[in-house]
Parts: sequence; structure tokens; C-alpha cells
Amino acid sequence: MDYCGKWASVVTWDQLLPAMVKTYMLELEQSGKTFDTVRLDLAPVKLTWRYMVENYPEQVRPPTRIKLKAHPKREIECLKPFEVVALLDWLREKAPDLWPMACLQALAGLRMTEAAALRVQDVDFQSQTVEVADTGHHRPKNRNSYRTIPVCRDVAQALKVAVADQRVRPATGELFTNRLGNLWVKSAINHRWTQTLRRAARELNCPRLAQVQAHRLRAAFATMAD
Repeated sequence: MDYCGKWASVVTWDQLLPAMVKTYMLELEQSGKTFDTVRLDLAPVKLTWRYMVENYPEQVRPPTRIKLKAHPKREIECLKPFEVVALLDWLREKAPDLWPMACLQALAGLRMTEAAALRVQDVDFQSQTVEVADTGHHRPKNRNSYRTIPVCRDVAQALKVAVADQRVRPATGELFTNRLGNLWVKSAINHRWTQTLRRAARELNCPRLAQVQAHRLRAAFATMAD
């Protein structure tokens, strides 16, 4: 372990002392690295040390708890309600293909990729709900992401417009495709949103629209619903 500064002579795990790892942690923190960077840098050391102790208890000292500095509280950056309204109105006129997806994100709390992957069979207009499911092209982030959620009238209306305006629908039922008729992938939808938000920021004279990333539209929903 030649990364421990003045303990570069340590080459085997039986030579490692808990104090050395703690000092390594302090050096990382004092160098200005973020909490997550320090945590990830320490992870392989802690995991390997635990493995060595379990398999060679007579040779390797047991690790002690290594406590990192408190995780700094993060303020979620998102658009304000009036900015969301302005953006949705602008999208409806200038980028109608993104408008329903933006409504799903900002007014129903869907993730960007969840909205882009929505299928017509996932929408129940009678009960005014949408289902987030495994479409085969997109899989929800985790088990709790599989859900059926009620949507407001504005979202339902946007989805009705999307269904009515769709000229060609993929056999799998997706409501949203790119200009070539292909299903959206994360990199492509990210790029499209970035370009669109920059344009909206210029035309609406609202710089924050270009500063807050598209996936933060979901955060705006959570903030407004709080």
C-alpha cells in the first residue's frame, strides 16, 4: 500500500495499522476532496481489509470503525413554480414533442427516462393514471420505481395530445420517439433537452432554464408537492 504517504513501506496487510487508514482518510479530507470521493477511495481498503481479517485472523489486525466527516447537506436545485409554468407553456408551442414528457416530469414526478419510455398501454385515461413499468427498452431504476400514479388534468391533456398527434407508433407502444422514429436512449434525450433548455432560456430571457438540468424537473414536482 504505497498510497499511505510516510507509511509507503507497508506492503502486506499484517503490517497495516488502523491509525494508518485513519490518517489516510484525514489526508483525503484535508486535500479538499468531496465526501463521496473520500468514501469511494476508502471503500476498497475497508472491503479488502475485512476480507483479509475473515480469512487470516491470526495474521491481520481487525479494522476499527473509521468515521468520516458528516455528509454536507445538499440543497436540491430545481426550477421555481413560475419557471415551470413558463417552460411548459413555451414547450407546448416551440417543442411539442417534449412538452408531454416535461409535464410527466414536472407535474407527475416521473424521471426523465421514465417519461421518455412511456407506452400508450401504460396510460389509463379513464382513471387518469400512468404506470411506470419494465417496457423491455427501459427498466425502472429500482423495485420501488415500479408504480402506478395518478396524474393531474394538465398531464392527462398533454398525453391525449401526444396520442392524437402520433403519426407512427412503435409496435411496443412507446408514445415518444426521436425525429428518426427511434426510441429515445438516455444520451440522446439528455442532449435534446440540453439544447432545448438553452433555447428556452434565450427566448424567455430566463437563464436558470439552461442552468438547471432537465432531470431536475422531477425535483420541481417534489418541491411544489411538499
